[in-house]
Amino acid sequence: MAEIERVDVFQFMSLRPPASVDEAVLQRDYIHDAPRDSGKATDVPQEVGGESAIARLVVDEVFCNGSTDDDIVQRLVDLLPMVTVVCADDPPSEDAPAEETTAENSPPRRVGLAALADLGAAHRFPDGMFRRVPDRPEAVLEPGVAAKLARARTEMLMAAKANPFYAQKPYDALSDLFDSTPLVDYVFDGARLAQGFWEHRRRLFDALYTLYILRRRVTIDLGPITAAVTMLHALEWLATDRFLTSASKLKRNTLPPKHQKLLAWLESRLPELRDGGLIPGAPPVLVGGGDDLRRLLTAAPIIHPIFSRLSRLRTPFNQIQPLGVGDLKVVKQWLVEYVPGEISHVATVMKGETNERTTRRLDKTEEQFASMSERSGETTTDTQTTDRLELKREAENVVKTELQARADANLTFKPNTMIQIGVSGSLAYGRSTQDSAKSAQQLAREVIDKAVSRVQTRVTDQRSITRAFENEETVKHGFTNTKGTGHINGFYRFIDKRYCAQLFNYGKRLMFEFIVPEPAGFLVESRLRAFEAATDAPTRPKRSEPEVLNLGFTASQIDRLKWQELRGKYDLSSLGPYPEDLKRVLLVNTETSTVFFEEKDIVGTNDKWWAKSYAVRLDAPGYEIRRVRRSGSLYYVEGHPSGPPRWRDHNFYNLWLNGQLVKQEDHSASDYRAFYTPNDDIDLTSAPIPVVGSENVLALEFQQVKNYALTFSLELAPSADHIAAWRTNVFKAVQAKEQELVDAHNREAELVYNAELADYRRAVQALRATAINDLLQGGAEATNRRVILRELRRLCLAELTKEFDADTSNDRLSDLETVGTWDVKFSMRKPKVTENSDRSVTFGYEPQTGDAKYPATRLDEARTKGHQVQFLEQAFEWDLLGFLFYPYFWATPPKWVDLMSREDDADPTYTAFLQAGSARVLVAVSPGYEDAVIHYLATGEPWDGGEAPVIGDPLYVPLYEELRDETDDLQNATAEGEPWSFVVPTSLVYLDGGDKLPVIGAGAGESS
Repeated sequence: MAEIERVDVFQFMSLRPPASVDEAVLQRDYIHDAPRDSGKATDVPQEVGGESAIARLVVDEVFCNGSTDDDIVQRLVDLLPMVTVVCADDPPSEDAPAEETTAENSPPRRVGLAALADLGAAHRFPDGMFRRVPDRPEAVLEPGVAAKLARARTEMLMAAKANPFYAQKPYDALSDLFDSTPLVDYVFDGARLAQGFWEHRRRLFDALYTLYILRRRVTIDLGPITAAVTMLHALEWLATDRFLTSASKLKRNTLPPKHQKLLAWLESRLPELRDGGLIPGAPPVLVGGGDDLRRLLTAAPIIHPIFSRLSRLRTPFNQIQPLGVGDLKVVKQWLVEYVPGEISHVATVMKGETNERTTRRLDKTEEQFASMSERSGETTTDTQTTDRLELKREAENVVKTELQARADANLTFKPNTMIQIGVSGSLAYGRSTQDSAKSAQQLAREVIDKAVSRVQTRVTDQRSITRAFENEETVKHGFTNTKGTGHINGFYRFIDKRYCAQLFNYGKRLMFEFIVPEPAGFLVESRLRAFEAATDAPTRPKRSEPEVLNLGFTASQIDRLKWQELRGKYDLSSLGPYPEDLKRVLLVNTETSTVFFEEKDIVGTNDKWWAKSYAVRLDAPGYEIRRVRRSGSLYYVEGHPSGPPRWRDHNFYNLWLNGQLVKQEDHSASDYRAFYTPNDDIDLTSAPIPVVGSENVLALEFQQVKNYALTFSLELAPSADHIAAWRTNVFKAVQAKEQELVDAHNREAELVYNAELADYRRAVQALRATAINDLLQGGAEATNRRVILRELRRLCLAELTKEFDADTSNDRLSDLETVGTWDVKFSMRKPKVTENSDRSVTFGYEPQTGDAKYPATRLDEARTKGHQVQFLEQAFEWDLLGFLFYPYFWATPPKWVDLMSREDDADPTYTAFLQAGSARVLVAVSPGYEDAVIHYLATGEPWDGGEAPVIGDPLYVPLYEELRDETDDLQNATAEGEPWSFVVPTSLVYLDGGDKLPVIGAGAGESS
């Protein structure tokens, strides 16, 4: 069967504290900077703080001067010899043209190839200077000693690989390297190390300390110095092994005195000799094979914590310590098969039955807004064809009616006689073209006035907005048993999944444990902030103030120019033209339809008053008579000789208009009186006579008149009240039309307001219905787990780095901005479309330039921050976090209600994460990063790479030993125990008796 996919179910650590290191292992596998001495201070000048110059400097700077780490590193940098080059412009030295002596800490200044060789062996520091560092044994030891140690290491590695291992071969290889000095004498001098051997070891350890500190400034390989230290360590154990082998063959008292001291010291120190001492003929085998030899050559140097922590030893960077060692164990599962489960539903269909079930779910929301207005009015207009036709028909009807009304008829009946019927008519021709025009105009206007139609205008504005939100879901399910022979029962069963599981061990890991508070705190805050930023908070719409009509002018400001403007904008034809400033009207005698007012051969006026009135038509409502012009003549009769003296020669003439005396004259001096214009005009400006309607009365009074033939013309001017009324009517007409527009605008604004108010209320209801818990819902289980791991990772990094916490005074990375701006002048071609005069289009490009700020990396800051980020991301297995959430009550009481209200409906782990008041997190160190992580916790600085010396901390040495060569890279997991099976229910439904459920993989205990 093909290999089935195994899925990780969960991971956990089988934790335990590191086992204490056996003393023999501690002595053999670790190199201490304190020789195995007799314990007397006078015999131990090699211990830290003794004759070590680097130790004296660091201790003094840390505890006496209180220097910072940068100050201490700079002190060491200043002690390094600089490499300088003699340039062509430098004055040559008289004694040594090729090289000359400089400062005490600097090598000779060189030229040419010698300078290049020195520069190649030097390191370039951040200040741009080249300095020599003690990173090679030949730079620390005498050249001959360094070469001998290198050859010795090569010979010993070859001896370790020999199969079978020849115990004498390592000693034979070393016999020629130390000037025929026996190995024991080269290493030991009584109960202490030989002076030369100790000096070599001292120099190498001081170089190791120096390099360990200088790695804060430049990248340095500790390998060559570490290899030389381990070589001396191997020589020490080889010498011890050779000495014990030789001493066991002799009696103790026959040994030289210095060898007796050495034997006594070894018996007190070596666990193999501590109980009974050296047994003659049976020495312990310290280097008995190639594995022992390789073990010595791979021993780890231990440095004092002060060299790794510097000022942090005084003020520690981070007090976090590893929890211990854990076996990383992963439970993997794989699907085996689907199996029927419990009955979920029974469907029964009787014989001949048809059963259909319809489920309909409808959500519908409907909103409707409506606005309606109605107005009625009479208008006089002839601006449209239909209106003109109606007006024409009405005018024809009016003319017919007038003709019928103007026909005069009389009937005379006399008893005992015949009946007489007579018809009379009159027709006059005006002798003046002006009179004819005036009469025709008067008649036309009268006809039009009577023929105007009443047009009832009903205007209905209706605006409606209908919004419908509808969601309908219909589900139909039916059964038919019309052709069956019996009842049918269908059994539906749930489907269960059967899995197999197996435990796998991935090896040992260095573990850290953190207790972090409220792990979901930032996630919850970010979700709420994101919702707040993405949501436009509804604002209750403000009802705008109704627009108030303001025409910008008053009725009194309507002059002829304003009237022309308004007439071009509005239909004001019903108001007539602008009142004429002056009208000249020739009065027409309605009896004769002529302009003459005359009487001849008047009888009976001697010594008497005679008067006659005439009905005259004036189509000038609102006008005033300002001047009367008279033409014609009159004749008086002589006074009766026998008449009373008071009437004799008294010829009087009075002119009345509309009951007002216009002119009173005495013509007694003559029998004839002729009137001429303008001499005989009557000026009424001071007391004008108003025109009353269209029917006016002209009255003439005479005494002793015989004949008269007169014509009258009037000069009319609009009265102030008429002009004011006409202006008011125009103003009201314009106001009414503008008010319609304002009312329509206000109705539209009210409609928009109602719609916006409905939207606002719906948005408020939606916000009220949005619970905080809805915003915190997670996604799929795998997505939720990534979110949980990400947040726990940030909190753990805060513990490790002291970043992302409330105290920002010690932050080094959070505020380090790595992206700046780059001011760039850019150029581009912009599309350009030109429309030509001939309606053609030309397409092309035109250049465009400008200034822009591009995002740009700040290299120094990016390197500084990236160095830390890369280390922290790679040094820990963040995807293998183990965590346990503690309940809400481990947060402060004011937060309890908020924490308890958080819940995810589908993922209980995510719910526990949201509600947690605290969390326990286990973090595993990536294999191979154990030393680097320990170094980081001690110094706050990432380890640049390469194998690091072991820091001499009581906890770290056992951890180092526990993890040494016993980690795995997740590639070769070992299965533990037997696999087991389990069943998981699902929501899937299966019809019993249907197709067979599939088998996926092998079961428990079966091979796959």
